[in-house]
Amino acid sequence: MALGAKLGRPDAPVVAIHGDGGYLMNSQEIETAVRHRIGVVTIVMNNNCWGSEKAYQKHFYAGRYIGCDIGNPRYDQFARLFGAAGYYVEHPDQVGDTVKKALSENSPAIIEIPIDPDEFPTPVAAIRRPD
Repeated sequence: MALGAKLGRPDAPVVAIHGDGGYLMNSQEIETAVRHRIGVVTIVMNNNCWGSEKAYQKHFYAGRYIGCDIGNPRYDQFARLFGAAGYYVEHPDQVGDTVKKALSENSPAIIEIPIDPDEFPTPVAAIRRPD
């Protein structure tokens, strides 16, 4: 979808934000972006797990985790293998400058941001509503 957004508005900056598991479902888009020189910046929030599934297992199954942890490549290196720019953010104060740099190059890029696998939002279904 981000590729289409950039093609539709080529002068606008386009940033796609993905979790690591979700990104792997469409990771082939980086090859298309490189081949057609589509300057989309993709941020991959990497917690090495299926975050939504893990959140539900935490809240509804007392933290009995099954099949929610995954292994990943280094996404900055993955980007470079396809000829895109790759960035790895080691500290939160680097995010802004890294995004600005990636956008300024107007070429395909992946920014990997490692995040804590135990930090995820409470599923909406687990939030108690007042009666």
